[in-house]
Parts: sequence; structure tokens; C-alpha cells
Amino acid sequence: PSGGYGRPMDTDTIRWYVDEIYQRQLPVGVAVAGGLDAQTIEELFLPMARDFPGLSCDAEGRLRKGEEGTTEIDLRLAEDFILAWKGIVQELEPNTTHAA
Repeated sequence: PSGGYGRPMDTDTIRWYVDEIYQRQLPVGVAVAGGLDAQTIEELFLPMARDFPGLSCDAEGRLRKGEEGTTEIDLRLAEDFILAWKGIVQELEPNTTHAA
């Protein structure tokens, strides 16, 4: 994960860790993070979400206002991210209705 700085995740490395957790069938939820926003979620998250049902994600650094290290979330960027995420959920589960 990027630690809130918006650095893109290394999907190959993260995929390996996620696969290990899923193979062991551990009773934990799994989430990935790193560089996610409305423009990158399809490229970085969707391929793993297809392979790992129930996989979650977290976005923070690229949803902030202003310079790096700023703590204020830009609500427009957050809304764009949620809409992009919702599109992925609908693609993965086309017959399911999800609340906004």
C-alpha cells in the first residue's frame, strides 16, 4: 500500500499475497490499496476482483485536495471513485442491485 500517498500498488506482488491468503482460507477480509482513484481502479483493482471474490479495496491518497500530505478529502474525487467502484461491482455481479 502507498500509505496514503497515492503511489500505485504493485499488482503482481499484491496478487501473490492475496492468493496466499485465499488459498489458506483464512477467516479474514482482504483489501488492497495503493494509487486507486476513479481513473485507476479498473486497471489496478478489477483484474484481481475478478479472480478473488469478496476482495475489497481502499482509496485515500488520490482522493485528497491540494498538495501531497493534505488531509482534506476532495468530495468530488471521492464521488467519482465511488461511481467507478460501483460500476465494477455491477460488472462483477450484473444481476445484483447495489445501493448508492
